[in-house]
Amino acid sequence: MIDEENQYRYISNLMPFVEGMVPLYEDAKLAQEELLDKNIAYRLLSSIPCNAS
Repeated sequence: MIDEENQYRYISNLMPFVEGMVPLYEDAKLAQEELLDKNIAYRLLSSIPCNAS
């Protein structure tokens, strides 16, 4: 069992790392959404039959 003081110290040592990870996570989420949008757009475009005469 970790006492409160050690737990607080552990969490406060961890915080900068966590705060550093948050922007990375948000960037990754945005990039993923952008890729998803591009994928959907590509699927829509490729589902339209091309009338090559």
